[in-house]
Amino acid sequence: MPLSLKARIGLFALAIPLFMVAAGLVLYLAYEQSLERANIERLRAQLYSLLAVAEPVDDSVWMPDTLQDERFNQVQSGLFAQVRSHRDGVSWQSHSALGISIEQPENSAEPEPGQMSVKEIAGAENYLVISLPVRFGDSPDNPLLIFEVWQNQRLIRQESRSFATTLAMGLGGLSAFLMILIVVLIRWIQQPLNQVVQELGAVEKAERDRIDENYPKEIAALTKALNTVLQIERKQRERYRNSLGDLAHSLKTPLAVIRGELQKEDDLDEASVMAMQEQVGRMDEVITYQLKRASSGSSGVWAKPKPVKPVVERITGVIEKIYQEKCLDLSMEVEPQAGFLGDESDLMEMLGNLIENAFKYGERRVFISVAIREEESQLMITISDDGPGIPPQSWEAVQQRGVRLDSRPIGQGIGLSVVADLVSSYEGHIELLPGQEEYRGARIRLCLPGRMIMSADR
Repeated sequence: MPLSLKARIGLFALAIPLFMVAAGLVLYLAYEQSLERANIERLRAQLYSLLAVAEPVDDSVWMPDTLQDERFNQVQSGLFAQVRSHRDGVSWQSHSALGISIEQPENSAEPEPGQMSVKEIAGAENYLVISLPVRFGDSPDNPLLIFEVWQNQRLIRQESRSFATTLAMGLGGLSAFLMILIVVLIRWIQQPLNQVVQELGAVEKAERDRIDENYPKEIAALTKALNTVLQIERKQRERYRNSLGDLAHSLKTPLAVIRGELQKEDDLDEASVMAMQEQVGRMDEVITYQLKRASSGSSGVWAKPKPVKPVVERITGVIEKIYQEKCLDLSMEVEPQAGFLGDESDLMEMLGNLIENAFKYGERRVFISVAIREEESQLMITISDDGPGIPPQSWEAVQQRGVRLDSRPIGQGIGLSVVADLVSSYEGHIELLPGQEEYRGARIRLCLPGRMIMSADR
């Protein structure tokens, strides 16, 4: 079973603490390296400040009683300086070295003057030491003095711990804030979804007819599609109900005729048999028509577009053979990629009726045009002929929906009422246009749902 949206976001939220820990570790390591470099640079600057105030005296050096950095003047401040001779040992220490017992490095090979070095000395306390050998004067016989600045690593560790504590508190607080924000975000995102679920439940209980579409655009598309499905289902039920009612009403007269003929006492003559056969044929036509009307016209919201051009070619090929003695001039302008969003049999029913009427009543010419209005998702089909046409005042009558077969209107006949029913079921419309140039007869345009057929639809 797929995970719920809440569970998916919850799993994502669990990654936040892991991310914060990883980010904190990277920041801490970067800070440690930066802190070490900063301390070395600081000790180097302090070493140069000692050299600036030093005065050579015989084999030693004179230093002032107080130094600029107050930590050198404070006892056990963790930072002290000293000057030692490579041969004779320590000749000067700052006041801050008072009470500190450190193990002086053993004399080794004489270092090169001016070569600064950085090292760590471990003992009771760990120290970071920076030293610079100096020889005052140009004579190689002058003593080699080593200036050193010592800093207790405890101070560096305290600074590092302080940063780590601040970083942990900051990232921990940020993680908690993000977790709370995600919880609020989940509730906020789920609110419209929960509202849709509640409204669907109300529709299921017949407490409302449709779902509101006042939602964020991502959900509004879903609610609009659901409303379309509900509307289609409602229209389908109404269509079945109306068709069954029309079917029952249409069968009353044929059944009454048959019942009357069967109630005759004498044997049935040939005229009675023919009358019953005629009524049975009418009943068969009524049943076929009404069932066709009840089951047709599912709106193509998610339908795959059906190519229109092959349907037009198939229908015109058959009808041209039927009316070949009329020798009509057929012209067509059909977009090859035009597609109908609906059932192909419904399209054949509509086009078959209109094209047959055009061939039947046309005198010399028939014109068929098929185009797509992509921005409106509409399929435009226009069928024109040069026959007598349909009077505008009779247009509403010839397309009356559900007209009875025993009261067919004159003119184009029952075909137009079938077409009008199918067009209405697809929420399209049918128009009677004025004649143009050579086609001054009937010009009928169908506006149906459609779109261009792309390679993905094939």
